[in-house]
Amino acid sequence: MNKYLFRCITIVSLLFTSNAMAQGEDKITVMSKITCECIDNISDKVWESDPKEEIEDCFNAAVLGGLLSLISLDSAKETDSIVVEIGSNKVKNGDAVINEINESDLELTKQQLRKNCDRYIFFENKGFKALTEKALTTSCSCISKISTSIPLEEKNAKIQKCMVESVSKETSNGEARPVTVEEIQSFYSNLQTQLVENCEAINRVTFSEDEHKLNSYSSDKKASLFYSKGQTAYKAKKIKEAIRYYKKAVTIDKNFVFAWDNLGRSYRELNQFDKAIEAYEASLKVDKFNKTALMNIAVAYNYKKDFENSIKYYELLKSYYPKDPESPYGLALAYMQKGNLEKSLLNAIEAYELYQQAKSPYQADAKRLMNYLYTEFNKADKSKTFKRICAENNITIKFE
Repeated sequence: MNKYLFRCITIVSLLFTSNAMAQGEDKITVMSKITCECIDNISDKVWESDPKEEIEDCFNAAVLGGLLSLISLDSAKETDSIVVEIGSNKVKNGDAVINEINESDLELTKQQLRKNCDRYIFFENKGFKALTEKALTTSCSCISKISTSIPLEEKNAKIQKCMVESVSKETSNGEARPVTVEEIQSFYSNLQTQLVENCEAINRVTFSEDEHKLNSYSSDKKASLFYSKGQTAYKAKKIKEAIRYYKKAVTIDKNFVFAWDNLGRSYRELNQFDKAIEAYEASLKVDKFNKTALMNIAVAYNYKKDFENSIKYYELLKSYYPKDPESPYGLALAYMQKGNLEKSLLNAIEAYELYQQAKSPYQADAKRLMNYLYTEFNKADKSKTFKRICAENNITIKFE
């Protein structure tokens, strides 16, 4: 018995609907839209268990829509013998095949879905869940070994290498791996997001500014000893004890930049933002180009809701380090808090592009921020402004 169930469907009742939907659109576009809409309508209960069969049904519905899109109204008027044959996925005029949908069409539909249908992207990533979890653990372990004293560009390159090598290692152990370009892009984007959200090491490595410069360390042995004790206490989460040691270090050597920076970081841990700002200001008196102090003083002012000063220091950071994405990202947050949505979006776009250029996992954060801004623009009835700014800056991300 043939495993396919053949059914001939007359077109008359469905033809007008199909042509209205498909007008000006090719069959792949029609199929991807039908599938995505169908997947979006799968109940949460089914989605949280196993929606595989329902998604297969969505593809079957899309095939029918694609087949109908291949038939023109004129050809239907000329003859009443045009049928859609489910199973073989062909459109026939009598015995003659006039069009069909094949495996290649289905693969092209999936490629469209991987670009434009968020729920389908999530479903495919679930298929690589075991690989993602293992790669996340392996990548995070690798990232934790990266030196914090190297330039940011080098850190980002090493982080990317950790990700690629971890996936290669896990797939060599028999894990399913993404194959198509869309699958690979989607998988690595998801892995980046998981690392940013779940790997403490990536935050420490990315934002620790221990690159050795003049006055980074102290030549005074006693000051260095107190600093070392402060580092040990901080790592043990004994923040107040760390503060005591850092204060002793800077009392002995007022030009000890790392001690000032870590003193500021420790005060921030205790939400003592005014004291943190004082420590960062002392650091900047020694080295006005100190990236760590500039960024963290801006963050401290942001926590105090003093957005004017926060913007001031982020702008300074941006003027000294125009390729660093942290300044436009911080500006985007500050302007958003001030209610200036347009300036916030422009800076978020700049941060996203710089993160991409640097191949930084933190492009996931910038994308999330732009998604949030999309909802804020909509609330303010400014969706057209949002779309215009994105179009002017060649941003084609799907927002929701």
